[in-house]
Amino acid sequence: MRIKRTLLFLVLMNLVSCTQFQISPSPSPPIIIHVGITPSLVPSIQENLVFCASNTPGMGVILDLIPKKDLSLEDSDMIIQIGDPAMDINGFAYQIGWEEIVVIASADLHLVLNDKESIKEIYSSYQPELNILTYPSNHEIRNLFDQIFEIEETTPYGLVVPNPTAMLDSIDQNQNAIGYVPASWITQEIHTVALDSMESKDLLFPILVLLEKKPHEPTITFIGCLQQEL
Repeated sequence: MRIKRTLLFLVLMNLVSCTQFQISPSPSPPIIIHVGITPSLVPSIQENLVFCASNTPGMGVILDLIPKKDLSLEDSDMIIQIGDPAMDINGFAYQIGWEEIVVIASADLHLVLNDKESIKEIYSSYQPELNILTYPSNHEIRNLFDQIFEIEETTPYGLVVPNPTAMLDSIDQNQNAIGYVPASWITQEIHTVALDSMESKDLLFPILVLLEKKPHEPTITFIGCLQQEL
């Protein structure tokens, strides 16, 4: 009986001495970043932001919709916008995609415009036969449109709409109407105006990620995901 107990003790002692225990450290909490994004970009990038945030380990994203003129790296860890920054920035910029500005019109208006001078004339003068639609002064999309067509002052006879959704609705509801939207907002069949002498690259603007400091992981992985998805 004593021999059996001794053998049992030796076996248990051997098992304990051969077992290795590894204590894993507690997982680090995710890095939360505030991303300031202009509302004009929502249709083209929102799903990609959600996808990339959920597929970047160790990162959480809080999305803030902010007009371009109010974007600031003092308030956001990262900014995503169309075109050049509205403010001077000493930091880092990464292009993640493109957005195109498209001229649209009501179905009854069949315009074929030869060059950007034709658009400039429409938006710079009184056109009683047209319902000219635009955005408020300093609106991000209006600034991009004016930049393309070199419009210094928009006609005061145009109808001002607050956003691309209202623009699409107004084009659909008004006769002889002409306006413009980012291509990513077009989700329905709508009449686009042909600009014969202009190449598509003339209507494109880069989508940029702006950062105050050089990114490290997991931010690098997050930006790389956006570049692949857009």
